[in-house]
Amino acid sequence: MHSRDLINSLQQLRAGQPNPAWVSRTREILLSQIKAQRAAVAESASPMTTFRAFRMSNPWAVRSGALAMAVVVLVFGTTITNALAQDTVAGDFLYTVKLTTERIQFGLTTDQTAQTQLAIDLAGKRVSELKKITATSQSNIQKAAQIKTTLAVYTQNMTAAGSKLDSLAGAADQVVKIATVVTQKAEEYSRELATSSPVVEGDTQANIQAAITMSNSVADAAVFVIVQKNTSGEATTDSATLQPLAEQQLEQAKERVKAAPSVKASQELQEAEKLLQDGETVSSLEKVLDAKQTVADTISISPTTRVTEEVVDNTAVEATAAVNEATIEPTTSAENTTGGFNPLTSIRSYFQK
Repeated sequence: MHSRDLINSLQQLRAGQPNPAWVSRTREILLSQIKAQRAAVAESASPMTTFRAFRMSNPWAVRSGALAMAVVVLVFGTTITNALAQDTVAGDFLYTVKLTTERIQFGLTTDQTAQTQLAIDLAGKRVSELKKITATSQSNIQKAAQIKTTLAVYTQNMTAAGSKLDSLAGAADQVVKIATVVTQKAEEYSRELATSSPVVEGDTQANIQAAITMSNSVADAAVFVIVQKNTSGEATTDSATLQPLAEQQLEQAKERVKAAPSVKASQELQEAEKLLQDGETVSSLEKVLDAKQTVADTISISPTTRVTEEVVDNTAVEATAAVNEATIEPTTSAENTTGGFNPLTSIRSYFQK
């Protein structure tokens, strides 16, 4: 560089004016670096890049997330399926799903009082299903098959409710309360079964009658629990509370005596009515049970009753096979299926086992 050029450069620096060529070259370098940095930032900030980086550094987190998503989809799908199954009846595609859900619910219920309440409520679902079946326009043959399956499950539901009554734990007053509920619901179901019977013949009518017999027997067993708890002093239910139940039981017993006349049963009912008038509701209920037992003893020797006993037993045994073992208490034998609860067995002997 000549001395003149050097002097000119120094003078430009002194004046604060850099060499234009240097400025241009430096500007291009800086701009290229900025563009490169912007591209890098954009790439690193993109969703895919972020996910790749997260996946590389946290492989288990990604797998857990996928598993969680699968669980959500499964639960959501199961919930929808269960919801759709609730309106099904025997013979429908999702009916087994409905019964399986009930079985799981029953198995997860550990409190015996809650189990009894659940069992009697499930029996009510079967009654509602029977109403739907009888209201359809299907042939009697199709209805008969559906009714048979429904009554089989109904028998198991009622058996579960009845077999728990003698072993209910907890406060006696609470036991009396749930026994009262079982009595009322069992008798309600019995009336509905009697009034909603379809116009069909043969085994179907016999099965319906067997279900009515089962309902009445469970109601009687629940009344016996109420009497037992109060006469033993474990519970102290006031007469006003038991009055409606005692009146209802007295009228029901009168209907049974009309259907199977018995001098002894009539006398027992007269005593029960007198006790009720005197405010002795527990004693009145006890006499009503005596009358019912007398009627049961009277008709137990008739051929018709022997047929009914066979139908009750067969209905209970067929329940598991009829619903592909999807009932609330699947069993493998007649003894286990009925749980020791024979609808025509003496009430007292049942609880004294």
